[in-house]
Amino acid sequence: MSDGREKRRYKRMRKPLTIEFREAGGEKDKWSLGAVLNIGAGGVLFYHNEEIRLGAELELRFSLNETDIVCRGKVIREEQIPHMSFSAIVFTDIDEKYKEAISSAAEKFHPEPLND
Repeated sequence: MSDGREKRRYKRMRKPLTIEFREAGGEKDKWSLGAVLNIGAGGVLFYHNEEIRLGAELELRFSLNETDIVCRGKVIREEQIPHMSFSAIVFTDIDEKYKEAISSAAEKFHPEPLND
């Protein structure tokens, strides 16, 4: 039973962002597009139209408040519905300045924690 407290380590925000991704070590110029559902300094949930395997290591890039962020993450959850997939990514290699930029934006954008 949940006691209603946020269990995530970092605050997340719902903010419409486009994210580019590819499997780590993949084709240099082959990036796929996705749309962010929510994001925090520890990871991102986004939807897309590609097949991504659970456990895959991805290279990610997106812009947040005029900061271009490039990082890596691991797929920890993958859900498919007709015509779309959702991927939950935990960041595995992200510069501390990018984590701080995401954390700061989440605090300003949505001061109350998301419980989904």
